Amino acid sequence: METTLVAEAPTGHGPAGPGSFVGWVELDEVFVGNESRGAAGGMKDNTAVMVAVESLNDRRLGRVRLELAEVARSSNLVGFAMRVIEEGSTIKTDGATNLKRLAGLGYEHQRLSVWTAKNQPT
Repeated sequence: METTLVAEAPTGHGPAGPGSFVGWVELDEVFVGNESRGAAGGMKDNTAVMVAVESLNDRRLGRVRLELAEVARSSNLVGFAMRVIEEGSTIKTDGATNLKRLAGLGYEHQRLSVWTAKNQPT
């Protein structure tokens, strides 16, 4: 099951494919869904969604790319990054161990902490 959504019409044409992101990109995964009522142990009906967001020069967000993940794993994010982000781009992540591999795959990798995101100088 692979579904990719783009919030804006693609513009780039790089090795990662038409519409690939170039420059500064934030990469993460989120969970969409609800907790099942009455399910043992508060079972969750969540779906993992991988997210890539362009960071524009004026501190605004650009295009957004979403893709459903079969399972929640940072290794899935690495493959997703390779499909939607051009080599040479700077990828900002939460610093999960598997995501450190991005630096060896032609990307600049930066660990983005919550503190950095909230207190980044203008």
